[in-house]
Amino acid sequence: MTEILSEDDLNDLRKDIVFKLKELKRRGALCGTINARFQQVGFDSSNTYKALIAKINNLESGDVQKQLQNASTVVNQELLKHVQFYNKRAYFYSLSKLNLEKLFNTLISDRTLFIQGEKDYINYELYEGDKPEVGLVVENDDFKIIYLRSVRNRQETQRIDEKIPKILDDENEKIIRLTKVVQYAMNAYDFVAFDLKNECLILGADLTSVFPNSETEKASGVTLTSLRRLSGIAEIPSKNLRNCVENFEKEDIGDVLDHAFITADGGYNHAGKSLTKGQDVRKDGFHKDGIQGKEADYYGVVKAYTPTNGEKDEKVIITIRLTYKEYKNKSSLPIRFAVLNGIRTIEGLKYSIRKVLEHNHN
Repeated sequence: MTEILSEDDLNDLRKDIVFKLKELKRRGALCGTINARFQQVGFDSSNTYKALIAKINNLESGDVQKQLQNASTVVNQELLKHVQFYNKRAYFYSLSKLNLEKLFNTLISDRTLFIQGEKDYINYELYEGDKPEVGLVVENDDFKIIYLRSVRNRQETQRIDEKIPKILDDENEKIIRLTKVVQYAMNAYDFVAFDLKNECLILGADLTSVFPNSETEKASGVTLTSLRRLSGIAEIPSKNLRNCVENFEKEDIGDVLDHAFITADGGYNHAGKSLTKGQDVRKDGFHKDGIQGKEADYYGVVKAYTPTNGEKDEKVIITIRLTYKEYKNKSSLPIRFAVLNGIRTIEGLKYSIRKVLEHNHN
């Protein structure tokens, strides 16, 4: 029998749902995805987070408790997936299985370089510690993940056109648009993955397209230094992903959504992004004609795969590339990380990481 919640409990549930909707918005989750899930549990369609939040705050008719509990299930599931898997920058390091197991056990108990948090759920409250917090632990056969909670700053440009009337125009000008750049603290949920099968340590930095690159690099460097100290290993070798690019390009399965290359004759060719969503640019007639009979040096690739054991309709997208400037200025420059998107399950994350490792060979 379902427990009847008090008015105070229902209000607390509303506040929790709204808080998590705001977190999803701040993290860049698509409103359309959340809206589709809300429609599945009986809500009318909304095209903005503001409208979704209003529906929760103004919900008074029908079975309010059931509707709020359904909404709570949706936001909990979507926020957890977003925090665990969305837009991660993955760095790969070689480490023996024995050392991986030792490091895993040390990390979940260390109280010198890390703060120990809850191991069975994600804490969404704004973190205030001065060291990363060891949080959720997930074990999947020979693949283990530990999530770390810390704080980084993100910048955001906001329109403030309503303030235009308060500002005096200079001579011969009229202000038609006004913006401000704000900075605020946000939780970052990085991960440390232990691939025992491939003897690889993977550091995953959260929201690589949202947080400033300098903060992401600094946080990843601090984490790696701390892991070295914990393991007692002076140097944990980093993997160069440069050779993955051409190996991804030449693999038949999966769809290349974007790629960059230079031909041996010195011409610069760039097929660009897929014009049709999900289309493989290698199958485009213009690309086939342009590359025919030529040797190409690939230095960037974006490729989509459907994981074998992932969620229905899950399509992971792996990006490994240099910029054209980086490639031209230093042709031997290593590629230090891959960007992982579209992941919705632990199986999808594991699949993505192992796809990179599978192609990391000469």
